[in-house]
Formats: sequence, C-alpha cells, structure tokens
Amino acid sequence: TANGCETDLNTLENCGACNNACEDTNASKILCIAGACAYECKENTQLCEGHCRDLSEDDENCGACGHACTDGATCQKGFCTIPLNKCVEGYVTTTVNDKPIKAYCVRSELELEAIRNNINAGSKYPADSTDNAYILMKDLDLGTRDWSPIGYGHAFTGTFLGNGKTISGKLSTTGSNVGLFGYVTKSILDGFNLKIDLTAKGSGIQHIGGLVGYITNSSISNSKIVGAVTDPNNSSGTYDRLGGLVGYMVSSSITNC
Repeated sequence: TANGCETDLNTLENCGACNNACEDTNASKILCIAGACAYECKENTQLCEGHCRDLSEDDENCGACGHACTDGATCQKGFCTIPLNKCVEGYVTTTVNDKPIKAYCVRSELELEAIRNNINAGSKYPADSTDNAYILMKDLDLGTRDWSPIGYGHAFTGTFLGNGKTISGKLSTTGSNVGLFGYVTKSILDGFNLKIDLTAKGSGIQHIGGLVGYITNSSISNSKIVGAVTDPNNSSGTYDRLGGLVGYMVSSSITNC
C-alpha cells in the first residue's frame, strides 16, 4: 500500500532521497550505493568533492581539486589564465607552450622604449618581472626616428607576445643585427603585426630584418610585416643576410608567418 515509503531510494533517479538524481557528464560509470551517488571518472578527469572534474578546464578546480580561478581568469590546460585584453596590476597571466607566464602589459611607445633601454643595459624591466615576458595591449606608432633595437649590446631572452596589435613606423638603424629586435636568443616572439619601413645606415652591415636581425634557438609565430627593409649603402646589390621578417636565423623556427 502507498505509505510514503514506496519509492526505491537506491536508483540513479532517486538516490538517498526522492528526485536526487545521480548525474555527471565526466563519469564513465554512475552508481547509487546505499543511498549515495558513486562515480567512476573518465580518463583525464578526477573525483573532486564527489564529482568528476576535468582539471584542465574547470574554473573551480583548475589543475587541482579546489583550486579556483579568480580575477576574471579562466582555466586553460590546467592553468588559471587571464584574458589577453585584461591586465591585473600591470600583468597578464597566460600560457605559452603549455607553461604559465606572467607577462608585463605594454601600453605605450614609452613603455616599449623603457623595456628596450633596460634590456640593452643588461637589466630587467620592470624590476619585479619574474618571467621576462611582455605583451602588447594596444597599437603603437613609433613615427619616423632613429631606432636602437630591443636586444642590442645585450640579447633579448624571454617571451614577447604581439597579441595581434600593430607596430608601425619608419625606422633607421645603424650597425649589424638590427630590426625591431636586434639579437634574440632562447626566446618566443608571437603575434606581431608590423607596418614598418626599416632602413639600415652605414657600411658593412649584416643581419637586417624587420622584426629581428639575428635570432638563435628561438621561435617566431603568427607574425607578419608590411613595409620595406633596405640597406641603401650596399652598392653591390648583394645583401648580407637581409630579410623582411628576419635577417639571420640559427636553430630557430618560423611558423604561420
């Protein structure tokens, strides 16, 4: 007879209480045992507080159970990542090659020059930078000027994300290993959109490129240049390692450019 206890409370639809359904899209097997839901998790998921979670993309369990992403970050590949259009206290936290980095937000021509001046002097910018990583947050116009490359005297070693922003200008340089960047090693350059005319001044110049003059043990990706890279003093017409994007490259890669 119906007495209020006629519902089997050990079913997936009514587990331990009426209408308490056992559901989990990340579970490979779902059970109701003694009135409690039990889950066997799919591959690459983990049981967190009774449910299977994908730690690579769960904002409340990112990389580990209970590790929640904050400040507008989302979980990407197990790391809390702030969108590339949002700086928090001057930095963006993102992932590059599946590794988390804290990139300094570059928002003006003066900031780009400050980075260049400090790197070329052999120091960090800003002083509290831990990853030697930078990201462009807006288009920059360098105008018409003499330009000392980033990585001249001391190599640029780090990560610089162009973030699809445009750097434009008519630049003149002197010496070898010249471009927007001069000498780059053990670095990642990604997402540059250059509208630059670069003119090398002087004689006997080598390694001239719109983005970078000389690069070793590094990678360039998702970048392009519109403009002219010239060495007008090369009377023979045979350029010594001059290129639109890169002048000279050793043990490095260029992809999607």
